[in-house]
Amino acid sequence: MKQIRDSFGNVKIVFSEEKGENSISDLARSAQRSGFNKIIVRGGDGSLNQVLNGVDLPDPFLSVGVIPAGTGNDIASTLGIPWKIAKAFAVIKEGHTRQIDLGIVNGILFANTISIGLDALVNQRATILKPFFQRLGLSFLSYALAILLVMFRKENDPVVFFEIDSEKITRKIGFAAITNCYRYGRGFNINPPAEVDDGWLNMCILNPVASLAFPYYGWRTKSGTHVSMERKFSFHEFKKLKITSSFPVISQIDGEVQECSRRYEISVLPRVLRIIVPKG
Repeated sequence: MKQIRDSFGNVKIVFSEEKGENSISDLARSAQRSGFNKIIVRGGDGSLNQVLNGVDLPDPFLSVGVIPAGTGNDIASTLGIPWKIAKAFAVIKEGHTRQIDLGIVNGILFANTISIGLDALVNQRATILKPFFQRLGLSFLSYALAILLVMFRKENDPVVFFEIDSEKITRKIGFAAITNCYRYGRGFNINPPAEVDDGWLNMCILNPVASLAFPYYGWRTKSGTHVSMERKFSFHEFKKLKITSSFPVISQIDGEVQECSRRYEISVLPRVLRIIVPKG
């Protein structure tokens, strides 16, 4: 608290709750309607997502800052926002902003990612494991163990129909990962060409793979070397996307597990968010 007031002076500090009037979304909405022109969230990609779905965008007077505290922090890392609190404070105090794209899926805004299939299943397992590893200060291991657990899954791979702008594809998939920036899942370089302000979203599709081989493909996506594996991965850039699955599949939005669904409508909202970033 002292560090915050020393850095920013007379500010309003509110501690959020998971649900209710003090949820992050409700607090962000209230702050915007009360005339605050900066909203700073201490959290990860999921916390930023809740801010976005609480405020009205676009708002030319509103800027959003992030003090990273999540497991992944992929948006913060992509934008060069420091993980150390004091350095993140300095960036926010300086106030330099960048306008970035957002995505929207079935009416829900996202800063970075929506994915379905195996990687969403990994995220679900990691979410369950996260509290244990956080107590040990090793939260990054929750994803590694989750990948190993997914090796022994018994779920069937869905047949999915993709309508990508004007292109139509039908195939069985392992996962489909749509991102705004090049990385997700704490540094998996899933869509290397992606840029947060180019007016496009990017998608990587993994064909079905043997369970025991899944960690290998996970390693390839971590390093970004999967882009050369044309028989297993395909890559697409789009503005509008419709996904229809043969049965309800698990998904995640900005690292938060969602209810299973068969249909997803996704599009890009170019440069609708002003986010506070380091200069240069």
